[in-house]
This record gives sequence, structure tokens and C-alpha cells, in this order.
Amino acid sequence: MLEKLEDIKHPPSLSENIPENIKEYLTDEEGVLYSGEEVIVDGEKGFSFAVTNKRIIFAKKKKIHEMRHRLISSISWERKRRFPLWLIVIGIVCIIGGIIQLKEFIETPYSYYSEESLKWCLTGIIIGIPFILLPLLFQQEHLVFYSSGRTMKITGKKEILEKLMKVALKILKSEKI
Repeated sequence: MLEKLEDIKHPPSLSENIPENIKEYLTDEEGVLYSGEEVIVDGEKGFSFAVTNKRIIFAKKKKIHEMRHRLISSISWERKRRFPLWLIVIGIVCIIGGIIQLKEFIETPYSYYSEESLKWCLTGIIIGIPFILLPLLFQQEHLVFYSSGRTMKITGKKEILEKLMKVALKILKSEKI
């Protein structure tokens, strides 16, 4: 399908799907293979993008980032936690405290201390679980393009990033042949 990237021309039927920011940077020889909006490039929001037969373009008002296919050395998918690791440590400490209090509750049934132990056990577990789950559930995924002397980190919706990566990898494979 993508064996001859140079033969792909910019079809008029697809021109309404291409973001306006990108249209002004396209040349006549370039054909758009995939385009979209609302990605974050190197921490800056509001970029539109297009993968053409010659380059990958990220643009917003008066600002453009581009990488030619032949200059891209590799593409990787990375994950980063949004919350610091010490939150997990606090959660583990709370749960360990809750387990110790549960042990006290089991050893001394039917006493005043057993009721207090049960309260502290539940409190430790209820506080500890969210501290552990927050960093594990909320991870930020991004796509990284490596070029000669340049790294570009792309963040956005997972579906858009996956499709962008698939198209870019197909292009890179066809360029290497």
C-alpha cells in the first residue's frame, strides 16, 4: 500500500479533513496519509498534525515542527506516571499500619482496644488504597520521535497516537527498503 510514497498526491476529496494550520505548509508534491488535531508537542498544547509522504508536520498558529522521514532514526512509545512515586510509599505504609492493627484486633477480641484497632485498621486500608491506585491508574503515554540531534515528544489521545505511530512506522519501513 505504501510502497511508493512519492507517488501519493494530495487528493482534493481529503482536503476538507486536513486541519487549516497544516494546509499552508503543504507543498504540491506532498500527499497526506494521516492527519489530526489536538496533540501536545514538547509540552505545548494545540498542535495539529499531518503525516505526508515526505515528512511529519506539527503546526499551530505561526509555529511549526517538522521531521523528514529520512532523518527519523527511531520511534518509541513511553509511559510516565503523573503522580510521584512517594505516594505509593505512603499508601504502603498506611496499609501496613492497617494490617498491624488488624492483627491487634484478632489477638484481643471483645475489648476496648479491639474496637479501636478495627477503626484504625479500616482507616489505614481506606487511606492506603487510593494512594497506591492513583499513581498506577493515571499514567501519561506519549510517542517520541528521535531524529539526528532532536527528540520530539507527542502527547494526546491514545487512539490518535497509536494510529500516528502505525502510519509513521509503515513509512519508515518503506523508506528503509
